[in-house]
Amino acid sequence: MNYQLHLLGHVHLTRDGVPVPVSRKTLALLAYLTLERVPHHRDHLATLLWDNASALLNLRVELTRLRQQGIDVIPARTSMLHLQLPTDVAAWQVGSDSVTPDTLNAWLAPLRGTPLAGLDDLGSSTFRSWLDHQRDQLNGRIEQHCAQVARRLHLHGHTEAGSQLQSRLEELGLSLNADALPEPRPMTGPTQERRPGQSAVLQHLLERAHHEPQCVFMWGQRGSARSLVSSVAAPAGWKLIQLQYTPQHGHLTQLVLRHLLTGLPASERATSEVALASASPDQLEDLLLRLLSHQAQPVVLALHDVYEAPSWLSSALGLLMNVGAPLLVVMSPTSGSVLGGAALAGLDWSRIHQLTLPPLGRADVARQLNETHPGTDAGQIHGLSARIAQLSEGWPPYVAALLDAPALTHRLPADLGTRIRAQYGSLDAALHQQLAVLAQIQGPFALPLATTLLGERGHAVVEAGLSLGLLTHASAHDHVQFPALTGAHDDADAHLTFRSEVVRVALAGGVAPDERQKVRRSLAATLLPTHPAMALHYAQRAQAQELITEASSALPGTRPITWHPTVVSSARSGAVYPAPDPPRSGTTPNGYRLHWQEGTLDIVRRGPTAPPPRLDVTFGTVTPGPWSVAFRVDVFRPAAGLLLDTPCYALGLRVGSGPLLAYAPDATPHVLATSSGPQGEEDRYHDGLPLGQDVQLGGRHDGSPGVLRVSFHAVDVACTIHAVHWNGVDLLRRHRPTTGRDALTSVHP
Repeated sequence: MNYQLHLLGHVHLTRDGVPVPVSRKTLALLAYLTLERVPHHRDHLATLLWDNASALLNLRVELTRLRQQGIDVIPARTSMLHLQLPTDVAAWQVGSDSVTPDTLNAWLAPLRGTPLAGLDDLGSSTFRSWLDHQRDQLNGRIEQHCAQVARRLHLHGHTEAGSQLQSRLEELGLSLNADALPEPRPMTGPTQERRPGQSAVLQHLLERAHHEPQCVFMWGQRGSARSLVSSVAAPAGWKLIQLQYTPQHGHLTQLVLRHLLTGLPASERATSEVALASASPDQLEDLLLRLLSHQAQPVVLALHDVYEAPSWLSSALGLLMNVGAPLLVVMSPTSGSVLGGAALAGLDWSRIHQLTLPPLGRADVARQLNETHPGTDAGQIHGLSARIAQLSEGWPPYVAALLDAPALTHRLPADLGTRIRAQYGSLDAALHQQLAVLAQIQGPFALPLATTLLGERGHAVVEAGLSLGLLTHASAHDHVQFPALTGAHDDADAHLTFRSEVVRVALAGGVAPDERQKVRRSLAATLLPTHPAMALHYAQRAQAQELITEASSALPGTRPITWHPTVVSSARSGAVYPAPDPPRSGTTPNGYRLHWQEGTLDIVRRGPTAPPPRLDVTFGTVTPGPWSVAFRVDVFRPAAGLLLDTPCYALGLRVGSGPLLAYAPDATPHVLATSSGPQGEEDRYHDGLPLGQDVQLGGRHDGSPGVLRVSFHAVDVACTIHAVHWNGVDLLRRHRPTTGRDALTSVHP
């Protein structure tokens, strides 16, 4: 029988090409022994993978199950376990020697996402640190072999195939090294082009780091900092060491040292490995300084997803910032609280910088679509790019997956869900599972609901979610000012919500179906007395007929909403508007994302199936007179199936405390008859708003002067505002941003 252990992507075992069903703990054991290549004692393996009082018993059970399945790859009745299974990595590496443009896609096919996926929430912290190191090693081997193939393809004139390979690596968050191509040339891959400003800032910091160590905090979606560093630093000839954060200082130091050892001559490496094996903590610091100063390349040391500021962080940064060698330290925190407290006090902040990496906007996606689909109608490009930006939340790997997708749906691709869960794999396994349970909640929730689901651990899990940047405080309405695209958000708000619907969906997918239904029933029963509409939603998802009946009976009465037909005039499709200002972006706690790019304002949201919050964008004070708004709506999803307090709409206008003018493609005929009272006599709701068309609304404001608020109220929306004219003034372009903080590419000392 021929066994093969698959490590590229989700770990699994095959026998004669057929998958063999084994537990994840067994896969972790097989992967560890195969990659370690040396015998290990049962006690060590048991502690590594279980770390509890029953560890040895659990190990014996797994080994017995293997033998019962006829899988005799590990010798029985021996205290030292040893294994050397063939892997898909080895087969893939051998295949690199014969890759041609015709076979390139087949050779790249096994690269389906994060290597060693599916093992992240298993075992002890030591195992998870080992997993991070092995994943980095595998990524390095992937980059090395892809670089060799790219060089050969380019030398034989197959530049298109070489560029295809390069783009595939960028989708995986990897890059070709500086010597991959026969001649140095500017990077032109998608990752570099979609962040030109941030790439220029990072290149500037690399130049400064050649003379004196620098540190940069990068703020953005998980994985965005890693991709930017790979796309800029590797082609510039820097040695990359990119690690996931773990609170164990010793483990991190060991991982960094092992990476640095690979850059030494063989004789010096052997001596340093001996020193590393027996070094004390103080000696490890000395060894770190020595290895950094002996590297043939300048070094970028990146620590990603830092969710806390431990006591050792300040001293570690202080040590690195005083190294007498070219060094750039990159840290990507998960929340702003990481920079608070005493952990970073006393550092030289003149060499510490901050760089924001905003999500990709519709205009960013449109540029990529224009490259891959030249000659396509501008209106079609606009609509497709708006839907992709809305579905993906601007996350580059998700954008890349949707660019050539046969259909755009809400279903998160399985490999991206695995990748997101893997990003949180270094967390304690119990915490990881509790966050996944919490992710079953759709929409804002209060702490008592979390404690109902998780018991006494609920408060600690919520605090961890806030520190990790998964959760945020949210109010019932979001308020943003134009042109800054910022608003005041109160951390004292009692309600919490997931920052990203894509991440929430991915985490929720880590819960077994039976457990998921149990959680939904619990949510329905808990919300029944106070929120019967949401209780009905959860009961229907859980197919709990008794709860469905109770929730339906508990619903309050409804009141009708009068809708009027929308009257619009056509605007020029694909019109190009002047863009006097640099691009700006903003994100609200409830998931609305705003992008000012190329002379237009885009508002997008991907939300859970729950009553949506309203977003108000204020444009300053306006006076009586004629007005018009040129815009288009490409995505609109109301809270279908849920009874709401107020109707959903795609765009609304209100001056001061005057009446609301709301426009939607579809009408919400009834809302709950709550204590808020009947619909205002002057508020007017209009349905029949065209989707996917450039349109213009117009009218005259004869009321009192007041602040103009443009509002949005939908579960999902993608709206592009081209112009807002009031008394002949274009409110989108009368504002000029201040310098510095509004510029996304600026470095903040």
